[in-house]
Amino acid sequence: MFARGTIEPARLRTLIRLVWQASTVAWIGGGVLLIAVPWMGSETARHWIVITMACVFGFSACANAWATRGRHFGWMALSAVVVMAVAGY
Repeated sequence: MFARGTIEPARLRTLIRLVWQASTVAWIGGGVLLIAVPWMGSETARHWIVITMACVFGFSACANAWATRGRHFGWMALSAVVVMAVAGY
């Protein structure tokens, strides 16, 4: 992402790369939970998973739209996820 940037000390490069990917793992986990929600036996768990992920994806959609001034399709895709999660609830 930063072609000319350097990270000092060098041993922190691995840590920063791993932390950078933590959000990727979180998004994938949230998506898997949203897909699994219809088959969950606990109504309380279903409720809070959908509410939490709708808030996370909704905030991300707003942040994406604001940061790109609406010129990137990402905010529309994230909004579609929120709509589908709430509609499937």
